[in-house]
Amino acid sequence: MRKASVLLGAAFGLALGGCGFQLADSKGVATQIPQSSLHLVGGSPEFRQALRRRLRGGGVKVVSGDAAADLVVHLEGPQERHQVIGVSTDMDAREYEVGLHLGVRLQRPGEKPSASTVLSRYQHWLFDPDEYLAAEEERGYLKKELRGELIEALLLRIRAYAEQ
Repeated sequence: MRKASVLLGAAFGLALGGCGFQLADSKGVATQIPQSSLHLVGGSPEFRQALRRRLRGGGVKVVSGDAAADLVVHLEGPQERHQVIGVSTDMDAREYEVGLHLGVRLQRPGEKPSASTVLSRYQHWLFDPDEYLAAEEERGYLKKELRGELIEALLLRIRAYAEQ
């Protein structure tokens, strides 16, 4: 019995490894940001919290106040947008394009803020009307995934600005 469970565990591990699955790395882009401290201004509370967690996991210090920060990050949003891109023969919406848009301005202390940049991420969502109760859960999962992609794009933008 023990041998079978070990073999089953090994097969499961190989299957997950083969499909590209890997445990999330709390380091990565955030550790490559040369600024030692950032101050976050604006943005939705849940987005700021997720960004703060990601930055701290990567060893970047998040501070309060412009004076203590090496870089100030001004956030606007994210705003959700969705549009119907496919309908059924009954003219019911079947496929949506869900997007999150984030406005960003970066600023070093004592300098003018950079021009506003809009970061956007989109995903397609095929809606199944028979699974109506699961639709909100799916939409929430998509938004969480899009938020993670926006955070990664923002970290790349911060790193590029910091290296200028």
